Amino acid sequence: MDDGDEPDVTAGVSPDTEAPSEAPYEGLSIEGLRRPLTLEQRRRRAAVIAIVIVSALAVLLWPVISYQTFFSAFRPAPVATATGGGFTSRSQFQGGISIVIGSSGASGTPGTMCPVTPQAPSTLGMPEMHADIVGNGDVWALLLSGSKTSVNNAALIVWRATGSGAFQVVASGPGDARLLPVNGPDPHPGGSNWQRPGDEWQTNFIFPTPGCWQLQVTRGTDLHASIWLSVGA
Repeated sequence: MDDGDEPDVTAGVSPDTEAPSEAPYEGLSIEGLRRPLTLEQRRRRAAVIAIVIVSALAVLLWPVISYQTFFSAFRPAPVATATGGGFTSRSQFQGGISIVIGSSGASGTPGTMCPVTPQAPSTLGMPEMHADIVGNGDVWALLLSGSKTSVNNAALIVWRATGSGAFQVVASGPGDARLLPVNGPDPHPGGSNWQRPGDEWQTNFIFPTPGCWQLQVTRGTDLHASIWLSVGA
């Protein structure tokens, strides 16, 4: 062979010798190694996992959902009860409360349930209300301005309350509004011809917005009461 000739790389190779395979690992089996999942298999597995998760959540949440749905149909109207900071509502029906639809606030807002205190004719012919009581005692309200109350008009009320101590009235209304009387409570030391137990006072409220208003009465530390009014526009 001349120095300028390139070496023959096939020299010495038997013609019967096979060339190496392009896929030397084809058919190779390793214990514990699984084939990768196809796209369809991955989709099916994800669907099964999602169904299992949704079913588990449904089982866990069903008692809560069914309880609220069932008992919401029988939930009674709220009535007043005493707390450290005044009056709040609790879901327990007590005698003498009727339910009417009233506006929750400004005109056009959705109506809410208002536990209006029933009115009855007094011996004087004017409507009176027997307040819901928390504690010992008795409270009555005589509506001098009539059976209907509307915004920006005087709501004159005469009160009778048993017990002893300072007598106070505060109104609570839409949007957590709190309202003091523009006049009163003014005592009536000699009473009047309205025959109800206890001492007598008079107040004058002017309600700024329509809706459901609760007039909260306290006398001393032992007597808490309230009446509910639906104030019209």
